[in-house]
Amino acid sequence: MNVRLFMLAGWLGSATPAVAQFSTDTCCRHVPALNAAILPPFRGYWELGLHAGITSQYQRTIYRNKFFGAPGPWLSFSADYFLKRKFGLGIEAGYFGFSLQRQNEQYIKEALALLKLPFDQAGLLEPANLHSFHLVAGPSVRLPLGRRVTGAATLRGGLFFNDAPITGAYDITNERLLFRFSPAADRFRPGLTASVALERTMGQSFRLGLRGVGFLSQLSYNVDGPDGSFFVFSRALVGYSVQLSASLAIRGRRAAGTPAILPTCYPPILPNQVLTYDVDKQPNPSFVWYSGAPVYSTDESFTLRLYSLPGNKLVDERTTDGRALPWLPTLKVPDSTAQFYYTIQASRRDQTGQSCISPAVTGSMRFYKREAVRVDVVRETSPLTVDIYEIRLVKASVAAPKAAISGSGARRSTVVKRGKRVAVKKGNVPAKPASASAVLAPVPPTVDVLIFREITRRNDVIWPGGIPYPEKPTLYLYVLRNEAGAVQGKYTLLVTPGMPGTVSVLSDAERAQWLRKAVATPAKPLTP
Repeated sequence: MNVRLFMLAGWLGSATPAVAQFSTDTCCRHVPALNAAILPPFRGYWELGLHAGITSQYQRTIYRNKFFGAPGPWLSFSADYFLKRKFGLGIEAGYFGFSLQRQNEQYIKEALALLKLPFDQAGLLEPANLHSFHLVAGPSVRLPLGRRVTGAATLRGGLFFNDAPITGAYDITNERLLFRFSPAADRFRPGLTASVALERTMGQSFRLGLRGVGFLSQLSYNVDGPDGSFFVFSRALVGYSVQLSASLAIRGRRAAGTPAILPTCYPPILPNQVLTYDVDKQPNPSFVWYSGAPVYSTDESFTLRLYSLPGNKLVDERTTDGRALPWLPTLKVPDSTAQFYYTIQASRRDQTGQSCISPAVTGSMRFYKREAVRVDVVRETSPLTVDIYEIRLVKASVAAPKAAISGSGARRSTVVKRGKRVAVKKGNVPAKPASASAVLAPVPPTVDVLIFREITRRNDVIWPGGIPYPEKPTLYLYVLRNEAGAVQGKYTLLVTPGMPGTVSVLSDAERAQWLRKAVATPAKPLTP
């Protein structure tokens, strides 16, 4: 096991630093000076950490009894001082323990079987858990893995205070001790811890993360046997822990006379902010831009982000050192009308490691499909007057004025053509109708009451929005007149109630049939 830990320590020491990502600091908006900028020396800072989790002891196969119990808590505090941007030295103080549960009864049963004593004749001593305190020191490494993600590793050695558990059994009948495990006198032992963490930056100086820890130390304990025998044993204490970690960086303020000089980033230039493509021509869309830097251009990189509309969903994000990018091969080119917009940011890093990101420039990309469009020619007409009359039945007891009777109730003149008399045989004389019911009833007289008038330029029939629908089916007369008063159109409308109601245009025959039916049904009169 020691060999494995030393191999792990060697691997951590020889790990290659990852390429740091760009910071979120925006650059100064000025032209860089011709002389070389001298940055102030790096100032160290403290980083405090708090770690809490669950720890478990490593059990090899030879320890079948699981003598040291179930997983227990881990709580530790660390303080690191970073001399450089990625390397520092620190200390850590903490505690962990293992609870001694009833699974130790199996070990006690095996021990009583060796003593040839039944388990029900033995009493168990009150168990005490294993406790361990440690104070270690060593180097720490912190490597940026992304824009807001950081990896950290530590390797520390120091002093452990290991308090062994207490357990045992005694003979109830003879009241004598059978065996007992208890802590030895030399509780202070050297030890080693190693940790690896993955943290996310939550604020300017605050991080949260997940941490894994392994530890190695030694534990000594006493064994009291029957007949006064006494032994001292020592064994390796090996385990691991999974924890949640929180760290806080404490940085000193920079001197006011020596401000940091950061590299300058200028936004890129788009030759065309609006890109339009016809999908019928099978386009090959691409993104083109120019560097906005007045002096430098070789150490720049550009980040393209493409969003779909509507929804602002990010569909593509790429970084390049060039000045153009094609359409993403895995993203299908739209075959119908679609809208996108994209942003481009420039970033650079100088020889001292300082970096900057320019403001984003935005462009749009539109795909369209040509469709056949038929335009209906609308002929402008002179103003028309719309009159809407409600057609009401004339009551039998009231003589209707001639001027109020509509065309359907007026007397029609009939032209009779005279011809030569023809002798008609008796057999050819038509028979007299059997009853009067066979004769078609006349159209009942009606009166037209004006209820609406407006001026319009439309010559079609539209029910005005200002007239409410009737409570029951009603006939209306829709009349269109020109500026001279001449009738341009006359329509009979049947309007039924509803939200909204229905409007039907009736012919003269349908109107007459509807009026006869209304007179024949006195239970549902037309007029109120």
